[in-house]
Amino acid sequence: MLRPLFIAGLTAAALAAAVSPAAAQVCNGDLVEVTEYDGRQNFDVTLAAGGGEAVVAWAVDGADGWPATEFTLSRVAADGTAAAIPSDMVGVDSSGRIGPLVSSGATLLQPATTQDVGLVLREPSGALRSRIHLDDYRALGESGVRASFDGAQFVVTWVSGPADASVRKAMRFDRLGAPLDPAPRVLGPAFAYRPWSASARIGGVTWVVWSTFASADAEFVAGTNPDLVGVRLDGDGQVVDPAPVVLVPGARGVALVANGDVGLLLVTTPDGRDQVMTVDRDGGAAPGDALALADEEFVLGLLPAPAGDDFTLWTTRTSFTEAPVEFHGQVDARAISRTGAVAATPIMTLTGQGRGIATDGDTYVLATVDETIAGDAGEERLTLRRFRAGAFTPVTTATTITAAPLALTTTQFCSGPYDEFDGCQASGPAGAGTLALIALGLVALGRRPRRR
Repeated sequence: MLRPLFIAGLTAAALAAAVSPAAAQVCNGDLVEVTEYDGRQNFDVTLAAGGGEAVVAWAVDGADGWPATEFTLSRVAADGTAAAIPSDMVGVDSSGRIGPLVSSGATLLQPATTQDVGLVLREPSGALRSRIHLDDYRALGESGVRASFDGAQFVVTWVSGPADASVRKAMRFDRLGAPLDPAPRVLGPAFAYRPWSASARIGGVTWVVWSTFASADAEFVAGTNPDLVGVRLDGDGQVVDPAPVVLVPGARGVALVANGDVGLLLVTTPDGRDQVMTVDRDGGAAPGDALALADEEFVLGLLPAPAGDDFTLWTTRTSFTEAPVEFHGQVDARAISRTGAVAATPIMTLTGQGRGIATDGDTYVLATVDETIAGDAGEERLTLRRFRAGAFTPVTTATTITAAPLALTTTQFCSGPYDEFDGCQASGPAGAGTLALIALGLVALGRRPRRR
């Protein structure tokens, strides 16, 4: 099943603090020893490309695994040189997740949902310019703010209203972030606690697509799936369709991209298959190939191909070795044709844990997290690679955006359940402590999903 990218760091120290009681207490359960390279930053990254340059924004977890309290932007010039721009928390939500950056070349636009539903406008360098209020914050459910740039305008969509009467709205902005519409357009009902949507210009019209259930309550009925629906906006931003068109019944959207008069959708079908679909300007959807991803392989991005009218799917996977814990990554680029045929083998494979991929039409930029280990020490780096359109060949050597030292550490902690009257007391059947440890680890890994 297609999953959003997330690779959360779980340090032994944080796990020990969560599982083990105070040092003065006695462990009556199993004493577990973990050796790892401590200091991993758990990067949350977004990036945008425009005008031959790139802007990378990242945040790292706060103390003891708490959400980020600050994030930083770095502008990377065409020659690969980088300049960091310290920033405040504008554009970062209460969970420490960064709103994805979208570039027009003249403006960086960033959705924001910290206090309301709005937009952050930044200079091409990443410096803060202004904020735009779109709507009130929803009491129940996420607002699902999404933005795209089609070469001439930004299209921003979000969910508005109470849970039992929520609708998806849209509004257009020019290259500089000035509104093109006098008021938001209402597109249709949108029922989902964590809504997904995307927009792209296909054959001269803008398609806005989203996944929605039949009602607010339907999402919580076992076996119920949303439909993938959409409406068209004409050149003046008017809604063409009188009601949302069902493009793919029972499907959850994952990605949408356009290349000329063909759009490409990635969806997850009710039976869990990862499916490529093509869609034309009139809403005609046709199935392409099923997408076969390896275990622990995640979709990084879907973009127009660097040459011709085809598409490229970017994925990443992460593996690790134990004793000591060491992470490894791989990024693959696969060609997809205009008919939805997926190439059997990647056209390019790189090392590193993929964090983002973007293009401005002339240049592609890829953000990865890499590790170098040497004995008892090492380094974790956030790295930017650049590729020229027309061929996947590096334009410059990799640029290190930021780096953090790693140190080999060994931590001991008790795996048994905590008992305030008896220290760390293992109870229940054999292995219960291990199961508790695994459960806690899964909770920690699921804490930071990637929202790109």
